[in-house]
Amino acid sequence: MKKIIFVVFLISFITVLFGCQSAVPSDISEDLSPQEIIQQAQEYYEKGNTAASEYMYEILLDRYGSDSTYLVTGLYEIAHIKVKAKKYDEAESMLNQVLECYDSYDASFIPAKYRVLAQKDLEKIEKAGKHK
Repeated sequence: MKKIIFVVFLISFITVLFGCQSAVPSDISEDLSPQEIIQQAQEYYEKGNTAASEYMYEILLDRYGSDSTYLVTGLYEIAHIKVKAKKYDEAESMLNQVLECYDSYDASFIPAKYRVLAQKDLEKIEKAGKHK
């Protein structure tokens, strides 16, 4: 558990430090609910601003990552963005963390769809020949 949170924050820090070259929001309200953060992240993604979308999911992890539902949601969505960008090494690590959450927490509280989606993205990585 501590390892997962540490890795999440480390990845978040590195991504924010090096990956914020596209326009990302600078004034995120502290009052946003997790659902509002997810909605904004999805809107940025649909507009093609993957850096802003990823940033919003990092905000989700930073603010609500202690809740297993939002931890898995944030990890999966960031990993999926990385799969789409063919950043397979980064994505694979995060996807494996998603799957580990189902073993570490009461899986009945975590949306089952992320387990299936993470497995599918891992299969895509393997088919691309980028599996470790």
